[in-house]
Amino acid sequence: MKFLHNGYGIEIDTKSLELFKLYNELKNLYNKIPKTKCLNCPGKSMVEADCCKVFSPPMLLIEFLNIIKAIEDNPEEEKKDLYFRCFKSYLNPAYEKKCVLLNDKDQCTIYNARPFACRMFGLYEEKEWEDRLKSISLETGVDQEKMPFAKQCDRVEIKKKKTKVKNITKGTSDHIFKLIHYLDINIFPENLAKESAGIVMGSYTYLPFDTHYLLMQIGQEKLDNLATIKDMSRKLKKKDALLFAKNQKEINDFLEIIKKEILK
Repeated sequence: MKFLHNGYGIEIDTKSLELFKLYNELKNLYNKIPKTKCLNCPGKSMVEADCCKVFSPPMLLIEFLNIIKAIEDNPEEEKKDLYFRCFKSYLNPAYEKKCVLLNDKDQCTIYNARPFACRMFGLYEEKEWEDRLKSISLETGVDQEKMPFAKQCDRVEIKKKKTKVKNITKGTSDHIFKLIHYLDINIFPENLAKESAGIVMGSYTYLPFDTHYLLMQIGQEKLDNLATIKDMSRKLKKKDALLFAKNQKEINDFLEIIKKEILK
């Protein structure tokens, strides 16, 4: 699939030789992470897990494109539905919301292409997980103790082993994560090398799937407008129940218009 990424202004061909090389490098990096299974999940290609129901993991651009490649041959109706669900998810003011890549049975539809953050869940050292929670708590304003998975899930096993997972060291996880960043830089054309390094290393390509998808489709300016609407919803929810209810009706009316446009 060839398209213009409206957020970064670059041409992307998901089936180009250059990107296939990056996909293979990404796969090699993923292979450095122990393959795990959730003790609460069926352990199949499509799994159901509680973590996916309460937050949507961020991913780098190459990981996003790897997922796009995995779903681009899906029926057109499914792709349109995903596009609409990205709008719905992005405008949802709640901090706890399920990943848009789950199906109606809350099963992951792209499990084999899942990003680094999903593959690392249950593997982080305790201190690193604690530091991550503190950072998210400061960013969202949600008390750390009230956040989902305030304690990292311990219902994880390494596949082919009966013992619980041994956590990956912070040095190892940071190294793998950094190398995935370098793959992101290589997506951009050579004439944007300096700019792309700043964009990637500044974490501007590290976004949840719904944000990635909308950025690709509608561009930064329109996405910023949606972000303003969502921020207003969060403020009203805390301060004024009546205005919040009115705001949510306006958002739902807007979503109905978007739905008709996408699904027509």
